[in-house]
Amino acid sequence: MLVTLKDFWQKHPSSIDIDYLANDQAECTIWFWSNQAKAMNLEHYTDQTHVESAYEGFDELRATATGIANTNEGTITLFSEAPTDKMLNFYLQIHQQKPLLHCDPLYYVETKACGFLIYLENHI
Repeated sequence: MLVTLKDFWQKHPSSIDIDYLANDQAECTIWFWSNQAKAMNLEHYTDQTHVESAYEGFDELRATATGIANTNEGTITLFSEAPTDKMLNFYLQIHQQKPLLHCDPLYYVETKACGFLIYLENHI
């Protein structure tokens, strides 16, 4: 079993606890926010807006914790036999930097996937 947390070192205080490795059944606990860390601080840091703009005469309310998030990604990969170092490196790379699928640019033009585009054959 391979357990990965995307950007593990950068996402401090995430952690992984593994217990009972010498037994027939081990336990693995993945913490996106470690239980040993202080709680995430969601306090208001000020009571005034820091963007001096307004909409229809109403001040913007930007000094709130509304919308604060800490997004995490975890992946579990199961193997029927012990993976080689090459396989582990492959999966670790895939889990850290997922490949992006894309088409030939002409396909986007033909299907108008990005809206209407004037295609000038002589200028591209």
